[in-house]
Amino acid sequence: MTNSCRLVMVALMLCGLNISCGAEEIPPEYKNFFSLPASQERGEFRKYPLEKQIDIHLTAATYFRPPKFGFSYDIAARGQEAIPALLSRLKTDSAEAHRWPILYVFRVMVKFNYDFRDEKEVMDTLKTVVSSMKDQFYREENERLLKEILSEPKKEGAHVP
Repeated sequence: MTNSCRLVMVALMLCGLNISCGAEEIPPEYKNFFSLPASQERGEFRKYPLEKQIDIHLTAATYFRPPKFGFSYDIAARGQEAIPALLSRLKTDSAEAHRWPILYVFRVMVKFNYDFRDEKEVMDTLKTVVSSMKDQFYREENERLLKEILSEPKKEGAHVP
């Protein structure tokens, strides 16, 4: 299955979650942000603290049809600075549907910004979170994403701790 087919499957999965949870409207605290013209969203997004950026990213990935994943690139660009907040969210957020968008940030990070794969605590947490998922579909999709993270070739000159 191609990566684009997988992305479509995950988008449909997140849309299904949206319908099954009865969440048809964006949470009120994000309505102003998402009412901005698309040309202004990214600039405004970059002004927020990291925790708020993660909240917006999860909202964009779960409340929109198709899901918006563009904010993952801004979070991933923060590199090592973003890792503790992302790991914390993976450990504490009980919604399994939120794990894929967070893991996707790690995928983007390792591909373009920061190679964290030699950091044992980070990798152990990712593996533990994915393996402990109850829903088979979410677990399989996150396992696939984790495999992509692990198989990304090392880049010459990339920052590796």
